[in-house]
Amino acid sequence: APIAMSYQQNPNDRDSIVADRVRERLQALDKNRDGFIAKSEVPSEFAYHVFSRIDLNRDDAIDSEELSQYVKLYY
Repeated sequence: APIAMSYQQNPNDRDSIVADRVRERLQALDKNRDGFIAKSEVPSEFAYHVFSRIDLNRDDAIDSEELSQYVKLYY
């Protein structure tokens, strides 16, 4: 599923705020705005160190489920 470009945030929930900031930074990498972050859209240093942790199905794209799992695990 494409990455949601906006969602509701609980302003009193620290985890929600942190997750929102992580999503915003990662969404900024979606250069063609198709809702997915393709490996070709990210800087090489990011691709090698972080991209592989997020891209769980190894299809060279990050979708909303993968991003949500990453945020829950690491933030």
